[in-house]
Amino acid sequence: MVLKDGQAPYDLAEVQFFNQYDTLAAVKRLADSENLAIFCGAGLTIDRTGQSWGALVSRLLTDRGKIPPGDVSDQDAQNVCAILEPLHVASVVSHYLRENADDDGKMESALHTSLQSHLYPLSDWAAGRLVDNVIRLAIARARKHLAITLITTNYDTSLEEQFRNQREEERARIASDVPFPFLFVRVVGAPVAPRLDIEGTKGCGAVKLIYLHGRVPREGDVVGKVAFSEQNYLSTRSVVERKLGSVFAKNDLLILGSSLSDPPLMHALLASQGEARDNSCSRFALLPMPSVPNQGVTMTRSQGVAVAEHLPARMAEFGVRLLMPDYFSQVSQFVEEIRVHTSTSRTEDEYAKRLESWWDAWNSGRDEFDYRRECHEALQVAVDAIRGELGYGHRSSSRSLESLKLEIWARVPKGPRRRSLELWASSAGVVIDTSNPRWASLSLVSEFSAVRAYQGGQPLLTAEPHSTPDTIVRSPKDPRWQTFLSVPINVDHGHGRLPVGVVTLASSLGANKSRIRESRPKRIRLVVKRMQDLGELYLAPIQPREVGGETASTPDESGENV
Repeated sequence: MVLKDGQAPYDLAEVQFFNQYDTLAAVKRLADSENLAIFCGAGLTIDRTGQSWGALVSRLLTDRGKIPPGDVSDQDAQNVCAILEPLHVASVVSHYLRENADDDGKMESALHTSLQSHLYPLSDWAAGRLVDNVIRLAIARARKHLAITLITTNYDTSLEEQFRNQREEERARIASDVPFPFLFVRVVGAPVAPRLDIEGTKGCGAVKLIYLHGRVPREGDVVGKVAFSEQNYLSTRSVVERKLGSVFAKNDLLILGSSLSDPPLMHALLASQGEARDNSCSRFALLPMPSVPNQGVTMTRSQGVAVAEHLPARMAEFGVRLLMPDYFSQVSQFVEEIRVHTSTSRTEDEYAKRLESWWDAWNSGRDEFDYRRECHEALQVAVDAIRGELGYGHRSSSRSLESLKLEIWARVPKGPRRRSLELWASSAGVVIDTSNPRWASLSLVSEFSAVRAYQGGQPLLTAEPHSTPDTIVRSPKDPRWQTFLSVPINVDHGHGRLPVGVVTLASSLGANKSRIRESRPKRIRLVVKRMQDLGELYLAPIQPREVGGETASTPDESGENV
């Protein structure tokens, strides 16, 4: 859809999502639930890997190790994927795999191998926090002996991996014998396999994880029937719907990462509606405005307002209360808010109040100019380190080949620009004019990479001249900077984590020449980690002890380093 002259595009809701009554009520209801199920749709895999279902199917269609180019040319594959639904393309892939195999067993083996090759892209540096926050919530509930069931439509084992990661991180940080829940893994249509379970501490509670469409690990055997093509989905639909219906009828429900258009999901919601009501089960779904079917961010203002007002009525027909965040990262934060309120019910621990508390704590107790200068010097040191991580070494001549700039943007929660990012520090110079700062509105139509990364909740690599952040919507292109890597920053404050800003690395070279590019994932991973550490250090409401290569944080009141 192309907007006509004079039409205003849909932007943020008038009331911030976490200030809305329905949002606050949903957080409290789900935090108080004794039996909670979380339906994890494709959005969780996208948040983890940056790869959609359509992108995965497209990769399989051009997997020359399994489908010869004589079957599908690269141009044909591009055209087919541009026009057909991903599930229809999956059937095309299945047919060609079958033609190139001697029997169904070999065809399935080829599909499994291809899925394992493409399901886990090397760009894990682009992971968001949605999977992490779902697992953090599940663990918190299990420790309180509150029932928690995770149901995933995805093949990948990201939820399991994050469960293991969380266990190892806690034991390394706290103690090797810290109590930790069990994880019980089940795959619909497959026999119970205890070998998939993750051992926990006796008496600590458990998390249940259910795969609906098969389990495809990075390595090893695939478990269950992989629902890939239309034929697969049709043949497994009844058993999937029964499993969903049995869970939905007895548990409070939160639906994440779903377009709310999948027939088995919608049928199970309808079929279980009466029993769920009899059991006093509450059911919620999150659908960010940018993912509204057939619309997205090109909606006009009036269309967006109408959709936000009336689309919840559609889900009410299925016994589900629909919440519509302004952008994707608010889905992850919503899950974090449930975890926070599983442990506390104080109003001062609500998201908006915690964000303002962070801002006040971060801005107090120090000389602002000295701190900005300190940040500037640290960013200069970091730029030199990043040059080395990008493979430039220590040659001063590299600066003439590719100019780099680091910036820290802070989330402003108060005042006239309370829904914006403000430039706090830059490696290019000390930010002096604080009375007239550079800022960028958190607009849904912003072209500014820092805003887009903040809203997406994932590191974002863009390679094109983009807007300078001086106006709400658009502003002139700045040709000096061509490639941008923006990393959202979250810090611990109060009882939970908060998204408090973005660190952006800008390059003077375009996509084909800059060393900041997706084809160098190992190097980008190092750079993203450095940017995250830098942002967490300087956006945390504490003082760094020193500036330089080995920065350290001042202990908080508990004596632990942040």
